[in-house]
Amino acid sequence: MATDLQPKTEAGTTDGTNGATPGGGVVCTVDKVLFLERMRRLYKSWNRQKATAWGDSSALTFVFANSSDVTYSKSLALMFHLFGTELQHVLLVLLPNAVHIVAGADTHQALRAYEMEGSDRNRGGEGGEAGDFSVKVSRWDAEGGEGARALANVVVKIKASAGGGDNDKLPKVGVLVKDKPVGPLADMWKKLFPGSEEGGMGGKVGEVVDISVPLGLILSMKDEVAGKNMDVAARITSKMFKKCLVQRIEDVIDEDKVMMHDALAEEVEAVIKDPAKIDLKVPKEDLESCYFPIIQSGGEYDIKASAETTSKALQQDIIICSMGVSYKGYCANIARTILVDPPKKVQHAYKALTGTFEACLDAMRSGEPLKAVHEACRAYLEKKYPEYLPFLPKTLGSCIGAEFRDSTLLLNSKVSTTFKARMYFNLVVGFHDVPLTAQDRKTAKKGAAAGKLEKFSLLLADTVRIPESGSAGSDEKLATKYDYQLAKMMWEIGDEEEEGEGEDEDLGEDGEQGRKDMASTRAIANILPSRLRERKREGDDGLTQGEIDKQMKALLIRKMKERAEKAERAGRKEDVGEEGEVEELVAYRSTEQYPRDMRPHQVFVDMEREAVLLPIHGMHVPFHISTIKNVVQPEPDAAAYLRINFYTPGQALGKDAPAIMSKLVQAVGQKNGFVKEMLFRSLEHRSLNNAYRLIQELRKRARQREKDEKEEADLVEQEKIMLLKNQRIHKLQDVVMRPHISGRKTMGTLEAHANGLRFRSKKQEVVDIMYANIRNAIFQPCYSDLNVLIHFHLKDPIMINKKKAQDVQFYTEVVESVINMEGARRSTYDPDEIEEEQRERVLKKRLNDLFKDFAQKVQQVAQAHDHLLEFDAPYRDLAFSGTPHREMVTVHFSAQCIMSVSESPFFVVPLDDIEHVHFERVMPSGKNFDMVIIQKDFDKEPLVINSIPREHFVKIEQTLLDVEVTFTYGMQSWKWKEVLAGAKEDEQFYATVDDEGEEKDPGWAIFLPKEAGEGSDSEDDEDDDSEFEANSESEEEEEDDEDDSEFEEEEDEDEDESELDEEEEEEYEDADWEKQEKRLMAEDRMKDQGMEEENRKRPSGKSGGGAGKRSRR
Repeated sequence: MATDLQPKTEAGTTDGTNGATPGGGVVCTVDKVLFLERMRRLYKSWNRQKATAWGDSSALTFVFANSSDVTYSKSLALMFHLFGTELQHVLLVLLPNAVHIVAGADTHQALRAYEMEGSDRNRGGEGGEAGDFSVKVSRWDAEGGEGARALANVVVKIKASAGGGDNDKLPKVGVLVKDKPVGPLADMWKKLFPGSEEGGMGGKVGEVVDISVPLGLILSMKDEVAGKNMDVAARITSKMFKKCLVQRIEDVIDEDKVMMHDALAEEVEAVIKDPAKIDLKVPKEDLESCYFPIIQSGGEYDIKASAETTSKALQQDIIICSMGVSYKGYCANIARTILVDPPKKVQHAYKALTGTFEACLDAMRSGEPLKAVHEACRAYLEKKYPEYLPFLPKTLGSCIGAEFRDSTLLLNSKVSTTFKARMYFNLVVGFHDVPLTAQDRKTAKKGAAAGKLEKFSLLLADTVRIPESGSAGSDEKLATKYDYQLAKMMWEIGDEEEEGEGEDEDLGEDGEQGRKDMASTRAIANILPSRLRERKREGDDGLTQGEIDKQMKALLIRKMKERAEKAERAGRKEDVGEEGEVEELVAYRSTEQYPRDMRPHQVFVDMEREAVLLPIHGMHVPFHISTIKNVVQPEPDAAAYLRINFYTPGQALGKDAPAIMSKLVQAVGQKNGFVKEMLFRSLEHRSLNNAYRLIQELRKRARQREKDEKEEADLVEQEKIMLLKNQRIHKLQDVVMRPHISGRKTMGTLEAHANGLRFRSKKQEVVDIMYANIRNAIFQPCYSDLNVLIHFHLKDPIMINKKKAQDVQFYTEVVESVINMEGARRSTYDPDEIEEEQRERVLKKRLNDLFKDFAQKVQQVAQAHDHLLEFDAPYRDLAFSGTPHREMVTVHFSAQCIMSVSESPFFVVPLDDIEHVHFERVMPSGKNFDMVIIQKDFDKEPLVINSIPREHFVKIEQTLLDVEVTFTYGMQSWKWKEVLAGAKEDEQFYATVDDEGEEKDPGWAIFLPKEAGEGSDSEDDEDDDSEFEANSESEEEEEDDEDDSEFEEEEDEDEDESELDEEEEEEYEDADWEKQEKRLMAEDRMKDQGMEEENRKRPSGKSGGGAGKRSRR
């Protein structure tokens, strides 16, 4: 075992071996100072509580012998605690003033480093209760002789430990009764030192007292070195659970493979033995599996510690998986339950499980009794989920450390020992064999394996440290870190389309609520792909452009086929639904409604009815204001003129044309007659001038009214907020809201309530945001930004300050956006500046933790009231710069959307809304390109992110591949309004054949570059692909996980990566490419210098080339 703190020995080596070696050496990883410190702690407890906890024992004996049948015992735990390794054939005897170690030939030489005689007794330690003792090491061998005399000498000293010189008085000797050592030393010791019920050589030596309880309490208190090893073991366990166990389960489910539980567990076991397989830089000699990983599914579950992995196939239903890893002899454990398309009752039970787990975690405080955990657990369930009490186990875990399960420190209803700081526990909460009724099973997705279970079990376990502070949060207590919330552990892999078609008919009165639940869980459906994407980026060194093109075409063809089948099933019902009667324009129902104050032979404007009454042959004929295109006053002569133009077929209606008039012209323009214009002449100028002014004003009012109606058309009446009463309300104070309610800045408090959030400004203005109306909830911490924020992208817009808002944000400034630099002359080493930077870092961390904690609390409150809300966060390594509006901003990918929310106006595009992405102006020599996002609703204009730097191209492509969003690229710019209009009208848009039966490119495959499909196997296309590969090499990740940094060896990997980059560049160098690159660079320089003549020489077909501005229609 690799050394941590190592004694200097004559025969000892540092080759990482345990126990005996062929050369007779042994490696102990605890140095003499630490050994004596731990021994004094043991003596201190023994002397303090000798008459009570230690049973008035005058000597303590421990036999260390190797046993293949025993994995964990108090003896092994004490051995690791004192020596840091597994020893064979060693006897340890503690007397009031001496420690005697009798060791075999293989270990004797190494253990002599711990010897301490009279002059060394007080070196580095204290006397008093810790005792004043010496340490003596003797040699033992199986043949007897001097070794046998050493054991007999120890027996004599044990007899004398009773004191008073009375040999008839038998001493009480503390032993570990449950430990049964085997081997030659153990056999010889039994003959010399029999138990109280056995006779032996020389009669009884002493009365046996069990000391497992006080010894367990000592071992449970971890010192600095042991605590560090525990934390590292917990981090390694978390990392292996995520990157190995969960990853393999994802692969099996994603690829729909058949794999046995034990085969999967063996793969995990192999990774523990060789952590380099997942790039974990930890010496494999330091790691060991605490137990064979446990994987259960298919309805047969056992949540006891003695559970075993079966050889049955992994099922895609309820999967319980647990594993433990030992680092330098110290154990950590983790267990989770993966819910694959679960029924509603399983989801409900899992919410109860997480709530119970958090209640237990909260009860684990220094000074509280261990049984308080069991009491808090039962109290929580009795209050909120009493139906799950019968399925709760009696024991909720135990103390963990060098011994995986300390039977003297169990989390049950009987143990009254108190928690103390620096203790570590394995907290295990579960429900066993909860029944599922036929009605419960119907709520699962159609065809889901979980819908066939008759009963299920749930398990949640973590390694927990007891901190000094009693008010510490869960993050500080949890040593193993893997998110256990429902949104993380529920995987939606079923077919959403089929589910939606079948459920709408059967939901009945709950149909609307069911649709809301399905919409809410769409975010969870992205968890598995997003996790696969994240894992892929961690393990891959990047794809070449040729490989990306192959995957792009395969994904595009598959998606187009799926959408063609979907369109065929739908039968274009949406197009049929749009046809129907067009609403007529009605100003007056009869002539009786005409205004009474009209004058004969004069134009009259009725502002109330929005009509213009024109005199025709002595009678007033009404025309609705929507029919009037414009009104003109020609130059007057002796008379005044007024020309009124109307909307008619055969001419451009213009963008200001009323929607109802556009529909009328389109519907009846070929059948009915239309008046094109009318000209009125009057000798009285004032009358026509007044009519002209009133018509213009009425047109203005009508346009404004239509605009307001259009803006409020998609507004949905929100439910009323239900304020929490008689319980704690989670608040985020002194935050700024965008958009502002009034004034230049709106500051106030954000509160989490039963069905929504309420923002109260300092002026007592109120804005409510319902959980059911939140499409995307985003938490963006502050790293290089100015603000830490929480952002909500809504399903339906709400009115704020008389304007429609679909994005609402709450933020706090960490750094002032404007800093006065006048007269600021500071040195790099200015202490004031250094102190200011330190304060800024502390403030950033505090605010990030505050906002993150509030987001978690909001999520918990929403889930407690049956609202599925999950906060998303941007991936910093998937950021790129671009211009979605007018300014260059940083755009991020996340698990659910593409977003830029640091600056207003906001840019949020849910991945579920994206139909296709096309990259324009992608050229080998181009410095930037544009990203066009086509939405599934073809009536909406595409969203465009302009001027994205060229180096981000491959990273964006790989990310879109990972989240299965189709994309294409090219040099040209397109008129997307016409493209979408054609796609909407073409019923065979996604088909592979046209109306005449000839083959065609399906859907967006028309934009595929030839290199992506036709020549993927040819050498010519590989040369073409190399143009893009040069830029893809810079996209490799440079950051490692923070968790790895504390236990991984520090290596400089940048040099290796740069060597790989150089090799790739040499591989793809080509003489023709160099010439083309030089020519294109020369053209760029000439263009930058304003040489317009050279620009005119370029081919006119490349309208999308260059980095200049372009028009988009």
